[in-house]
Amino acid sequence: MEATYMNRLFRNAGCVALACASVWMAAPSARALGFRNADQGAAGTAQGEAFIVQADDASAVYYNPAGLTQRTGTEVMAGAYLLYRDVSVAGVADNDRMEKFDFLPHLYVASDFGSEDWRFGLAVNAPFGLAMDWGATGPFAFVVTEAELTVMNFAPTVAVRINDRLSIGASLNVYHGDTTLKFNYSPLLPGSLFRFEADGAAVGATVGVRWQIHEQHA
Repeated sequence: MEATYMNRLFRNAGCVALACASVWMAAPSARALGFRNADQGAAGTAQGEAFIVQADDASAVYYNPAGLTQRTGTEVMAGAYLLYRDVSVAGVADNDRMEKFDFLPHLYVASDFGSEDWRFGLAVNAPFGLAMDWGATGPFAFVVTEAELTVMNFAPTVAVRINDRLSIGASLNVYHGDTTLKFNYSPLLPGSLFRFEADGAAVGATVGVRWQIHEQHA
């Protein structure tokens, strides 16, 4: 009985150590998301984006297209995130403040079209997109007064169940981006403003695999 208790103790200690190490390694990436919008669904957000091997809704198109094989029938999911930022900087004279709202919509559609093994989906979301506005007299006026980036993704998706344990899926990602950057050009030229605008398109792909190793593990 003592040996069994010790084995259980060491096993639990190992799990705690592994969890701590995982959090430590993930921390830098968590702090460096920048303009990326990692959250793409309410259920995924509530579960800390641990949504790769399951599909509680059609947003599986974003997390792992192979997960669509877990859905049946036709499903439409639409939503949006309201982002609010309030940042203040204590200056020499006055306190500068940036207060801004952003609205990020997303749409996911999934259907089996009556097929037992095939699933089809479509995602429309904004994986990258934020904006900031410090004003022409802000503390960073000669670095940036306004910056905005919006990237929309249109992703038609197909997934197929190979057998009861293995599924694969793929998405074609068509991106369209717009960006704007403004700053005061020179302190020697009051009112001078540099403005840069650009847009573009790109194409990528996502391939996902879902393997049900055990009844309770995938």
